[in-house]
Amino acid sequence: MKRRGFTLIELLAVIVVLAIIALIATPIVMNIIKDAKRSALVRSAENYVSAVDLAIANANMKGNGLFTSTICNINVDGNLDCAGYDNTIIVEMNSKKPKSGTIRFDNYEIGNVVLNYGDNNVVLTNKTGNLEYMEVPTSLSFGEDSWKTIALNVKIGNISKYNVGDTKNIELDIDGDGEKTAYAVRVANTSTPEECNEEGFSQSACGFVVEFVKTIANHNMNSTDTNVGGWPASEMRKYMGGYVDEEGNFVEGTIYKSFPDNLKNLIIDTYVVSGHGTDDVGTRIDGNFESVDKIYLLSQQEVWASGLDTDNAADVTRRLDYYVKNNPTTGGAGNLLKGNWWWGRTATTESRFCANYHYNDIYMPKASSVIGVSPAFRIG
Repeated sequence: MKRRGFTLIELLAVIVVLAIIALIATPIVMNIIKDAKRSALVRSAENYVSAVDLAIANANMKGNGLFTSTICNINVDGNLDCAGYDNTIIVEMNSKKPKSGTIRFDNYEIGNVVLNYGDNNVVLTNKTGNLEYMEVPTSLSFGEDSWKTIALNVKIGNISKYNVGDTKNIELDIDGDGEKTAYAVRVANTSTPEECNEEGFSQSACGFVVEFVKTIANHNMNSTDTNVGGWPASEMRKYMGGYVDEEGNFVEGTIYKSFPDNLKNLIIDTYVVSGHGTDDVGTRIDGNFESVDKIYLLSQQEVWASGLDTDNAADVTRRLDYYVKNNPTTGGAGNLLKGNWWWGRTATTESRFCANYHYNDIYMPKASSVIGVSPAFRIG
């Protein structure tokens, strides 16, 4: 029987079939390899986290206690450096120091441990111990980065490209007529000092705070001249929205509803403390109001650090970095111009609701007054 080889057409057909199989199989194989690397990265992160926990426990047993809310970094030499802790802690895993990467503990707010591999590969763990692999894009600037990029870099503490006072635009349709208007927002705060860790301290001026540069709407604080219930019970809060009411329903509100979805999903809940103000004879009322808000108004103390008697929650919040930098003072020069009078959330006296920042001075209008709204929110 005479044997014959493959014809050229048959060989070409085989090559085509093999090429098609390769095109189909290669992405699958690459994804398997990528998933395997991610799994290995997560397992490695778990080991590093355990090693850090053990190192901190050993240091505490020796009487060198760490602060309960602190940020610790592992450098390339394997040394653990913690804020407020002078001694060096050596972190080892299987008798070896980590060759690279950073672990950042921030128990103050998000309770996350962050481990960086290279420029983009990041693993996060929350208080439940669940690890998640994430790709964090390299930051360029506050104005150029997407909100997602900003939020991820804020989470891992990589905010060197985001400076207090930097601005970017948000397009909002506040009137709900389909017409969007661009409004500028700025970085109002980036720091988290130790006082932010104290129980009962308002988080409204802690962490990465963003505020509108100008007023974006005009509205009254209440339809009648009353400050009963303070900021949490105000009609202004309902108008702004972004919180869960006492019945467990999310109040979207006019302002929060107008925010783009890609930003709303990244705004974190903020524990907000507000004062009761004073009674009609000027006597301060004990106690403060507490609320949890996505967006909120600033308090008198957070802008002016004035310590006025009308703000009896002044000792449980702080001045925002932006206003420290620009140093506004009553009757000062031009740092607070927002194009309108703008509400703060501070209750005052004589049934007036809130201290209002009138250009470069403090003003206390009646709660029914219709003046500017300039919210703030936090990313994290």
